[in-house]
Amino acid sequence: MTRLFSIVFLVVAFVRTGQAAESYLQHFDGSESAPLPAWMPGDPVAKPATYATVSFPILPPEAEEDLILTVFFEDPRGGFLRIYWDDGLNKEMLTDNLSESLGMSNRRTLIIKRRTFLAEGNLTFQSSAPVLGVTRIHWQWARPQTVYLDETQTSGGFVGRSGEWLRDDEVDGLPQTEAADYWQGNVVTALIAAQPTRIEEGVNFIAELPELPSFVRVQVKVNGLPLKNRLQLWVNDQLAGEVQVPVPNLSDPGYSQDWDGTLSFTGWRDASLLVDVSLLKVGENQFYFQTELKTSALALKQFSVQLQYP
Repeated sequence: MTRLFSIVFLVVAFVRTGQAAESYLQHFDGSESAPLPAWMPGDPVAKPATYATVSFPILPPEAEEDLILTVFFEDPRGGFLRIYWDDGLNKEMLTDNLSESLGMSNRRTLIIKRRTFLAEGNLTFQSSAPVLGVTRIHWQWARPQTVYLDETQTSGGFVGRSGEWLRDDEVDGLPQTEAADYWQGNVVTALIAAQPTRIEEGVNFIAELPELPSFVRVQVKVNGLPLKNRLQLWVNDQLAGEVQVPVPNLSDPGYSQDWDGTLSFTGWRDASLLVDVSLLKVGENQFYFQTELKTSALALKQFSVQLQYP
């Protein structure tokens, strides 16, 4: 029997209580936002500074809840988007940089612990660009909940409305660390590319195999793939198949409607594919992702392969 252990982590969709503060989706792209919630007692204020700086007044709710902040922004190459808290007595840098240096639309989630909010204050965003570049922010107050995870899981994390799993190191505002290869029984998960990489112009990823496995599964996070486009994987110059990229829950704040009525989505989506072992060889193997229809901006990260051996 598989041994289970409990671990506390944040679940957005299942922590609402009768006294919980309301969530809020705030637009800065010309779309209309709902009236400000009670815990945001005023409009954001742009401050004169060397860098684009905008402060949001926050009156922390009475409930002991953490703030889950999902930020949608134009992610500049080589730039930064930092966030800090200031209540007059305490000033805390929450993240030095949310940017992944993509040069395209991006989405990052940051969990701010309740202990940060000791009094009314300002949550300030600062960008390296002349304008902030933030298109919308989803604010939500939530409590940690207890769930049970299989013993192979090494970290807590966050589950969003579409069921996507973000590890602790993806929501703490710190630079992400590259995970080492790890075994689960006779299955090894090998990391090929951890950091975000633009791939719309074509990038070959290399994996060395000392011996052929029985089964192979590819997993990756992808950003920028249009909802009606398809992502294909080529292995050693042969088509391995169409990568399965689930469509997110329609209540996800990553959705927006374009000028022509087309629905688009901003954010990272998990994707996977079972690869025919006959496409692989001992030694160097090339992996190449390609969209069925050309797209102007496409990125991946956390690209890994799972190999099952006899």
